Amino acid sequence: MIIEDIKTRMKLTGMTNTQLSSLIDSSQAQISLFFKGEGASLKINSLQKCFDELGMDTGIYTRRYELAIRAAERLKKNSIEKVSLLSKEEMVNATKLEQINQFIDVDFQEFQKIKEAGIVDIESTYPFFRTTVLQLMGTGAQPTKSSVNTSLFNIAKVIGLLAPVGLLAGPIGLGISLGVNSLTRASLISLPKIGKSIYPLISMTELILKRKK
Repeated sequence: MIIEDIKTRMKLTGMTNTQLSSLIDSSQAQISLFFKGEGASLKINSLQKCFDELGMDTGIYTRRYELAIRAAERLKKNSIEKVSLLSKEEMVNATKLEQINQFIDVDFQEFQKIKEAGIVDIESTYPFFRTTVLQLMGTGAQPTKSSVNTSLFNIAKVIGLLAPVGLLAGPIGLGISLGVNSLTRASLISLPKIGKSIYPLISMTELILKRKK
């Protein structure tokens, strides 16, 4: 919950409600009500100042997305199969994007541990980034729900992760398979909070890593 995240970050820095309110141009009373969840809200600019002052960088997701878009554009002439097998070093060499080196390269077991612990951001791993690049190769910079499902279907089909028969022979079936149904009810309860819409990318990443074991 965002309120708890902010309060925890304040503890780390030793910041009080009074100090925070003065830094983000809000009243102490407004901050207190916001933290109590009693209907008070912060204006967008105040909330952004709050993130900035506490070093909570939400822009990191946009920067990763933009990097993935650039990588997908530079790799679009390559096959899905080839890109799915690229090591981090090979992708850097192929795209000339040195920032890719900053991602954490992990195997299947390490990826699972990161997902389950929720300490390190799973999207900071190279395997997840590679899956994102593969998806964006099929959707471009303006994806829709339909194009995302179609892209996932094509990836799974090309690299041999999907049988061409039955329910999963279409984008919607694949989205279901790679989404919530790929995780047991018990695992959903025990896992750190992960948005349901991101499950397919995580599951596809796991399937690719399993194939490479």
